[in-house]
Amino acid sequence: VRNGVWSDEASQAVYATYKESTGCKTSTVHGHGYMSTRPTERASMKDQLEEQARATVAANQKNQELQEHIEKLNDKLENQEAESERKLEEKLQQFKEEESRKIQALRDEFMAALQENTQTTLAQPAPNNSNIQQEATPPIDK
Repeated sequence: VRNGVWSDEASQAVYATYKESTGCKTSTVHGHGYMSTRPTERASMKDQLEEQARATVAANQKNQELQEHIEKLNDKLENQEAESERKLEEKLQQFKEEESRKIQALRDEFMAALQENTQTTLAQPAPNNSNIQQEATPPIDK
């Protein structure tokens, strides 16, 4: 500030700081003291349209970035679900195979026991009818 008048750099710095801190655009021209004038209606309308266009472009860009992020997250979720389903199918298949092996082992064990029992029965001599009769009738004492 020299002799009560702001330089253009100082004016721009104040304007930029004000715009940044408030988040809105001022219509007051800074740096010219009591000589400052308000912009014309046409200039004000042009500035509003430019600001609105910038805001629209920024909002569209942000929306597009968010949409891409959502798509990436959806893809990631689908991949995780597919991986989880695949692991579940693998575990189910392993369980079925293990159960099948257990059933086959029990079947083999049962067949071996049955075979052994059959061979043992065939190896025993057939009982004699006279022996059975003698064992069944107790001797009579006179």
